[in-house]
Amino acid sequence: MAHRGDGLNDIFDNDVTVKKKLITIEGTIHTTPTADLDIVNKKYVDDEQGNHNIADHSDTTATGTELNTLTDNSMADTLHRHSELSASDGTPDACLSVNSNGNVGIPVARTDAQLTVSGTETFGIIVIMTGTGTNNYAYYVEASGATNNYGIYSNATLNYFTGNVSALSFTDRTPYPKNLEVCYDALNSVEGKKGKLDKEKLHKILKSGEDGRDLSMTVSVLLEIVKDLKKEIELLKQS
Repeated sequence: MAHRGDGLNDIFDNDVTVKKKLITIEGTIHTTPTADLDIVNKKYVDDEQGNHNIADHSDTTATGTELNTLTDNSMADTLHRHSELSASDGTPDACLSVNSNGNVGIPVARTDAQLTVSGTETFGIIVIMTGTGTNNYAYYVEASGATNNYGIYSNATLNYFTGNVSALSFTDRTPYPKNLEVCYDALNSVEGKKGKLDKEKLHKILKSGEDGRDLSMTVSVLLEIVKDLKKEIELLKQS
């Protein structure tokens, strides 16, 4: 074994086998360290990393059990809170938010609504219910306490229902036809085609959206025509 040095700074050209402790100026080399300046090998460090957790540090007040709760899919409501949630790929960020009033927004909360949903998708909200009871309500609304209590308020150009619509009453807010001539023109435009309403010939005041008929305006047109026919009947009776 080649050895060079002055006893203080020695250099060994080959491996050194030590049968007892090897004491250096930096500390004593041990398999299992006990003192602050003891030196260990890489294997000991690697093994100890697996037996170590963040709760062993002095820079946190959380216990190991509490910190594990944050990473083991447990409920951690009392440990950690969020006012925003991000999408799984990070965009949008945030995709759900809660403002200081407790209002929820997807993605942004508004101050005048407890729940706001906005976006560019085809559907804003989809509710699917598969109950087996007598009644199955996919959407139930209660409104009370105000001067006007609206279950649903819509300013959409077209409100579309594929199923039957049932109500105790309907409030008609449709503009009224200008005159009787328009009413008769509208009535005469209602024709059938292959067992369905011919929407191409439908008068413009009876149209609703691209492919619908305004039933409220239709009722108003028919009322005016009935009133006119009633006058005609009265005149016939007097003649």
